[in-house]
Amino acid sequence: MPLTFSQWYQTQKPKHYSYPRHVEYLCEIVDKTIKGEFQNVAISLPPGHGKSQTITTRLPIYWGMRNPQDAIVFTGYSQDFANRNLSRPARELAKELGILDNSSEAMEEWRLTNGARLVARGVGSAPTGINPISLLVCDDPIKDRMQAESETERNNIWDWWTGSVVQRFFPRTKAFVIATRWHHDDLIGRLKAQGDDSWTFINLPAIAEEGDPLGRAEGEALWPEVKPLNFLEAVRRQMGEYNFQALFQGNPSLRDGAIFKVDRASFIDERELPPMVERVRKWDVAASSGKGDYTAGVLVGKDANGRYYVLDVQRFQESTDARNQRMLATARQDGVAVRVVVPEDPGSAGKDQALAYLRLLSGYNAKAVRETGSKETRADGIASQFNGGNVSLIRANWNTAFLEELRQFPTGKHDDQVDALAGAFNELVSSNNVWNW
Repeated sequence: MPLTFSQWYQTQKPKHYSYPRHVEYLCEIVDKTIKGEFQNVAISLPPGHGKSQTITTRLPIYWGMRNPQDAIVFTGYSQDFANRNLSRPARELAKELGILDNSSEAMEEWRLTNGARLVARGVGSAPTGINPISLLVCDDPIKDRMQAESETERNNIWDWWTGSVVQRFFPRTKAFVIATRWHHDDLIGRLKAQGDDSWTFINLPAIAEEGDPLGRAEGEALWPEVKPLNFLEAVRRQMGEYNFQALFQGNPSLRDGAIFKVDRASFIDERELPPMVERVRKWDVAASSGKGDYTAGVLVGKDANGRYYVLDVQRFQESTDARNQRMLATARQDGVAVRVVVPEDPGSAGKDQALAYLRLLSGYNAKAVRETGSKETRADGIASQFNGGNVSLIRANWNTAFLEELRQFPTGKHDDQVDALAGAFNELVSSNNVWNW
């Protein structure tokens, strides 16, 4: 029985490598793809964690040894990069194994002794004469921050992908995009935005977050033997949260926004949080299960020095009953010291709904508020504090989606978190804290 890729990799792994769990996981993903459980896979990993050694160098050799009639394509951000960093290591491995056809020295195209064809192409270069492609490995299609921040460059990459690469896919084609994320609108970001069910997206952050694919505890390093947590935290401090979230956590977001300047966001670990003198959670409520608008509850606190903190964000799409249970569970978690603000829409129906919320939250410090003015006007106060550097976010897995909504406000698709944030802040700074029970 032939070896699986996981088994074969352990016989051919780099001599200086151990077999860490994340590399084992990558090998398992490859085996599942070969078996047909996945069609195409996009994997984001932090730099220096073995993605190229595992997939780009070894998978094409393993594939070619078993599929002698196939054409296999490596591609990266430039032809030189594809030749030097992708094709050359794979060719050297084939030579070590004694399966390299020495009839050609060209890095752009070479063969194994069984006839399998391996081709290197840079972004922008069409893989002409290769039809169909049986295996494509796209490794780091973006070179650096400068290229990532250029909309023109990102459009060029997408035009190349859709116009020169995808047209050469066939039903049996397997594609792997493995990359360090640079920008929310990079190749992986655009593939996600297409909603194509043939793609599976996997992100392995350097520091584990909730729901980690490897089952790590939150805060655990991805490769602690090589890049331990204290090293990663030092890197975070040096490069800043914007770059660290993109490159090391796989959670890129834009630098700026029309109203909220998200590049000015500051973060704090929960253990470093000072005592809060006041806390308010504001709910922006929707009734939808799995689609449509979100229900969002944002908890904001203020310390004795007048600094504000976004302490927690609850955001979900649930039916009415499930939503109410989530709201009640959140109130229990927050405790009676937290003031809770629920919406009161205009009209008698709005009053009835607000009364239902207050009954739901009986025993907690709850109040219904009718909002007036535009969303932008209501957000002015917290935006000023945010842009002035007087707001910190607890570092948590909700940060990226929260900041992205702030960045897109007021033209984004959703504004539930912004509404809840603004409502909580406005209640904190209100000169009249008369509560309706």
